[in-house]
Amino acid sequence: TNGMVIVEFSAGKHAATAQGEVIDDETIKVPTPNVQANIGPKDCIVRVQIGVRDLTTTTAKYTYFLNSIAEKSLCYGPGVL
Repeated sequence: TNGMVIVEFSAGKHAATAQGEVIDDETIKVPTPNVQANIGPKDCIVRVQIGVRDLTTTTAKYTYFLNSIAEKSLCYGPGVL
């Protein structure tokens, strides 16, 4: 299905949304929103809305980690092992 994709990351009463794109029938590409001020480093529930349809009733788990915030880390980046 093609169309605008909205992805909602929520934890309790807090939520953040980001716009994504449909890659194929099984893949959606979306940048993770900055949740440092509202959700923080914790587990989130992810739901998807494609086009004018409602958000999905099924969810996926996503975890934000404190050490993925560059300002809070000694070393950060894809080359750090």
